[in-house]
Amino acid sequence: MTATQNSDPSERLTLTIPRSLKRRVEAAIPDRQRSAFAAKALEEALKARARQEALRMLDKLPTSKTGGDDPLDVQRRYRADFDRT
Repeated sequence: MTATQNSDPSERLTLTIPRSLKRRVEAAIPDRQRSAFAAKALEEALKARARQEALRMLDKLPTSKTGGDDPLDVQRRYRADFDRT
């Protein structure tokens, strides 16, 4: 469930944006739909940021060389070694 759905109470947030962006929003989005539009845009931006952070974390994980072996076989060996310890 996202913050834009009715089960989550709304709160006021004041933001400062460039005048040109404000004018574009006012021209494109009807007055009574702007809060929902902004909430959805913020929700999507936060999801994209979290996704990018997860990808950065994955990129930082150490890599292992398989020596040409099938990655599944390597994983099975790692698990077998781990089980023995």
